[in-house]
Amino acid sequence: MPSKNGYTDAEDVYPHEKYEYEPFRPKSWETSGYVVFVNEETVEEKFNRLVERWRNETGGMSSPMLKISNPNYSKILKMDSQAVLPLILQELKNRPDDWFFALRVHSEENPIDPQSVGDFELVRQAWLEWGKRNHYL
Repeated sequence: MPSKNGYTDAEDVYPHEKYEYEPFRPKSWETSGYVVFVNEETVEEKFNRLVERWRNETGGMSSPMLKISNPNYSKILKMDSQAVLPLILQELKNRPDDWFFALRVHSEENPIDPQSVGDFELVRQAWLEWGKRNHYL
């Protein structure tokens, strides 16, 4: 139902919901008289949030292919490589898991000796050594 000014107000469309608008504050931007707050999540916070979701959603899975096809893992793959490589390597060091595909995508390298393929701990150690050589750890 249009209001006096000819536009539909939120209260007219959703009368059961109350809308409260915050006064202008720093670190936000204003549009059409309403204030929109900008999400200031850091790369590390976003990474940690996605990792926790990924772990919660894939914790019982044994298949690496199923684990890396999770949407949270995909979002990690889309993050900035320079920012996320140290975080992935630190995660691999502290809480080993299926990070090898993400490391290949972000580093565009493969430090794995072909004879190590299939041995999780040897592959993990190769990536951690790569991280140290390239100053990510």
